[in-house]
Amino acid sequence: MKKLIILSILLILGISLMVFAQGAEKIEFVPGEAWDESINGFVIVNPTPDGATTATIEIQIRDAAPGLEYTVKSGGLELGTFVTNKVGNGKLHCNLPLGDLEDEDGLGAYINIWLGADRLLRAQLP
Repeated sequence: MKKLIILSILLILGISLMVFAQGAEKIEFVPGEAWDESINGFVIVNPTPDGATTATIEIQIRDAAPGLEYTVKSGGLELGTFVTNKVGNGKLHCNLPLGDLEDEDGLGAYINIWLGADRLLRAQLP
């Protein structure tokens, strides 16, 4: 059983390293106008080499208010929403097709986390 757990962990670590080797970038969130200093998180942006999507984006935040719905936006595009768990952690994964990035309403220079009308966090994209 221990060997199976160790092999599973090694497999996950290996896949993670391959993703970063292919050009994924981790970007820490910085405060937005309505920032709560306890909240932190990051965005991982990974351009896909096969052309099926332009980018895979993974958003994670920690220590936010539990049980609230947060909206993730970039440019004029709403990427999605997530609800934080009982300890205030939340995440969103999305794949962006090429058209979303080329449209004038597509991915902007920042990924923003909103709670209602308040921007809590932002991450500047490369």
